Amino acid sequence: DEMHASIRELSEHGISAAAITSGIGRIRNTVIGYLDADGVYQKEVLEAPVELLSAQGNLAPGPDGAFTHIHIVATDDILCRRCVIDDAGRNKFLGGPFHPGAA
Repeated sequence: DEMHASIRELSEHGISAAAITSGIGRIRNTVIGYLDADGVYQKEVLEAPVELLSAQGNLAPGPDGAFTHIHIVATDDILCRRCVIDDAGRNKFLGGPFHPGAA
């Protein structure tokens, strides 16, 4: 199921607003957004499955119906199996606004 659509379906059952306080699991076809160095919004598409380490956000009413705003932290299989550290000594994780994709 697509995570955003599944959460928006709650509005069909009388839940028009909600807080998403946590989320974990396995997701694929993930789209994460971020602002680049020039302040231009970019979207990164991750087709391979990734491990969802954290998710927070909300469900809110919008002018065109229910609206979700979700941020995530995720890691890929290589990083999940062993702690990979980049050249600067940092762990590599992915994070940012989460756009519709399959869970």
